[in-house]
Amino acid sequence: MKREMATIHFMHGFIGFGKTTVAKKLADDFSAVRLNSDEWMVKLYGQNPPAEHFKDYLNRIKELHWQLIEQLIKAGVDVIQEDGGWSKEGRAENVARAKMITDNIVFHSVQCSLETAKKRTLQRNANEGQLYIEENTFNMCLRNFEPILEAEGYKIIYHDGEPLERERR
Repeated sequence: MKREMATIHFMHGFIGFGKTTVAKKLADDFSAVRLNSDEWMVKLYGQNPPAEHFKDYLNRIKELHWQLIEQLIKAGVDVIQEDGGWSKEGRAENVARAKMITDNIVFHSVQCSLETAKKRTLQRNANEGQLYIEENTFNMCLRNFEPILEAEGYKIIYHDGEPLERERR
């Protein structure tokens, strides 16, 4: 049975755009549970899991997230899912699955320059507990990223990821 109160908030943006920072604030604002695949990947498989196993590991984590999402939404708890889908097809799949749980679905699109995103990503590689992403991996992943478009028909709230960098200076 669908519960109308709880909402699934999908974060959208590329690596280093500031999705996690925005998601943490949203989790506080909505008293929501935040699910982040990168954090789970590091805890379960290490900071730099083998490339040949990465997709399998990620799929396992995503399936666990969906099981949790369903339980949380049924309990009336909002969920911040940091994997909103980089591609139009991925977003459509996420929304189709989410609609089996609730009709309350929102995308939060975090936007910043690629220069800032790459700088953040390479800097955080030095931090223990962060998923390690090399520059060539960043560049390869960029080919798979499709910005979310209003024409896709989703409720989208836009967030500026750039001020986060300026505030630290």
